[in-house]
Amino acid sequence: APRCSIPAGASRTVGTGGTPLYALYAREEDGPIVYELLTAAPADWSGNYVITNNTTNTGSMYVLKGVAGSANGTNVENSNNRSKLADSGITLDGNTMSGVANDYVITLSKNGSYYTVKSAAAGCYYGISSSYLYAYSSVNSTNCDWTPDINNSGLVQLKNKVGGNYPYFGWSSSKNYFWASSSNKNADILKLYKEKHTSVTYYRTDPVDPPDPVDV
Repeated sequence: APRCSIPAGASRTVGTGGTPLYALYAREEDGPIVYELLTAAPADWSGNYVITNNTTNTGSMYVLKGVAGSANGTNVENSNNRSKLADSGITLDGNTMSGVANDYVITLSKNGSYYTVKSAAAGCYYGISSSYLYAYSSVNSTNCDWTPDINNSGLVQLKNKVGGNYPYFGWSSSKNYFWASSSNKNADILKLYKEKHTSVTYYRTDPVDPPDPVDV
């Protein structure tokens, strides 16, 4: 059978007095990068995240911020390791974050049967040393291995391989910064928002009445 093509913007009329038909085109393009609240444990935790303290109150929500580490580790239990959501430039709409600067992107990567927790901006790896939260300039396999888990409420626990009295990546509600925690009670459990940024836009080339793009 003969084939015909319809160039962009052109139409083809079928039959006498028929309705003009326009070609339908689809284009895949990168959409804005957003971060969606993690509510179930993935098979593989690898990826980019934003880490916050456990709260639904945006006025008291803090975001983990990358800080410079060192070869022997730097204690980062201070206010430099976080920003208040309101001061970070991040917009939170329901369970979706947008406008996330690189300072707040945290990468989880497989390291054997554990995961490393790395700041994308500062390049540091978080770990536990002497019951404190430390930042290392390179992976220290003794201190920087974590096991992530999530409970039925969508709250994430990061437990360090080192163990001891303070094995958790936690949050101090009294000091308002991230630290090594001694327990996994709700006040110390974190929330993770995972990166998502791909969309497909469908459109047609009707030059008279083009429809709005539809993202799916």
